[in-house]
Amino acid sequence: MESIEKELRSRMGTGPFLNNHKVSFETYTNGTAHIAAYFPGYDNFSPIVLEIALPGSIPDVIKLLSLKSIADIETITYTRLLEFYFEGNAEIFCLVDGQQILFLNYSKKGNRLFATEEDGTQHEVPENLKTADDFIRHAKRFFGI
Repeated sequence: MESIEKELRSRMGTGPFLNNHKVSFETYTNGTAHIAAYFPGYDNFSPIVLEIALPGSIPDVIKLLSLKSIADIETITYTRLLEFYFEGNAEIFCLVDGQQILFLNYSKKGNRLFATEEDGTQHEVPENLKTADDFIRHAKRFFGI
């Protein structure tokens, strides 16, 4: 695993990069990895942004993604990240750009779903959100728009 970790750190250390499936790989200054993909149609050029992300340390991400070589990053897709979300291993970020940018981070803990505001305030979501429309509807209702 040391070899793949070293290669991945090297690739991610030069800034974010995309694989062939438009999954972004990058590291933050604190050394954590951020593997992410936009929901189709909701990228950073739209008024509503939905992103699914797999945060964690590089060794944890390598293990979770079952990476054996650097070439394996090409097998990671939006659909696979969504599976990780439903397993409780990834998060969904929803940004609604209205009068101000409104932000919710969705994460699963067991069978429970939580929405966290930008200030860290966390609320349990009583409904089961599965689709992009579900997350957007919930965020708009939450923010009263």
